[in-house]
Amino acid sequence: MPYLISKKIAQYKRFELFVPACGAVKYIYTVKKAKNEATECIKGLVDINQLQEEMEKAKPTGDLDSVFKKYCKKTPEFKGCVSTFTDSLKPCLEEEEKQGMATVLNVTEQLAEFICFKEGDRIALFIAEGGPECLESSKDDVWKCVETVFKKHIPNTEEVTINDIPLLLFKAEQCKDFHNLQTCVVKQLEKCKEPTPANIIDSLFNFVKKATPCASYKFVDESVEAANKSQAGRTSSFSLSLYAVLIGVTLLRLTASVTN
Repeated sequence: MPYLISKKIAQYKRFELFVPACGAVKYIYTVKKAKNEATECIKGLVDINQLQEEMEKAKPTGDLDSVFKKYCKKTPEFKGCVSTFTDSLKPCLEEEEKQGMATVLNVTEQLAEFICFKEGDRIALFIAEGGPECLESSKDDVWKCVETVFKKHIPNTEEVTINDIPLLLFKAEQCKDFHNLQTCVVKQLEKCKEPTPANIIDSLFNFVKKATPCASYKFVDESVEAANKSQAGRTSSFSLSLYAVLIGVTLLRLTASVTN
């Protein structure tokens, strides 16, 4: 799980650089503890090695859907793992950013809903149509997409200060980054033998977009315009960029767990 960074939390040596503006030193340790607990919570729900073995056994008989059905039943517990972590961040977020916490959980729910649609039917189809192999062959190009789109947001120095941490936003620039990442990744996956993997990943991006204020933006010929200006004016201050990166990393990890 990636770290969510606000102006009051600096990501340097895993939260060791603490900004007093957060209000109390104890919060930095609370966040670290919650992050570790959330990680262990998720590991307790899904043993990657066991999942891999179950999928390998199910492939020959076409019973992958039964495997995903088993794990999709754990969705409520998974949401609990995530909310525990996001709740720990609230004391270190600015007031405007706190309003976006619901968006974070909404995106999480959308991802779970997408993966567990008809008890994992989409993911089963993705695997059956060579999705993992497609991702494996395209992983370098996919990562280049991530680096190209988000290079401007990465500090050039190892010493990360509070001024290097951008405010978490859901506005035109971040939505455009998400759009560019989606376009780039899908374009690379379309080079694969089967069209299904690219189509499913494209749908995944669209699913996430619907859970954010970015759904109100239209991108045409490198220009952006709000489809609903009143809604765009109330955009939450959470970074869609983080979720774009999360999608990329999740896809690469899925590839590793299935193809290894």
